[in-house]
Amino acid sequence: MSSTLREVAANLGATPAPGTLSHLRRRIAAAGIDTRHFPGLTRSRPELPYSPGELRSAAASSSSLRAVARALRRP
Repeated sequence: MSSTLREVAANLGATPAPGTLSHLRRRIAAAGIDTRHFPGLTRSRPELPYSPGELRSAAASSSSLRAVARALRRP
């Protein structure tokens, strides 16, 4: 029995790489399998303290992740 998607991949003999996990997630959804007992799979998108426009502007004016953080006034 598996309690995470990584365990499902391992039990199937697959390497739990991002592409494999994404494929498994799509196949599980297509089969209509209930995954509410898997932590993290039913999470909604995180709430960010920035609007999409603020993020786009910070990314467009920056050449590194550190510069994006500075543009957003984050340490």
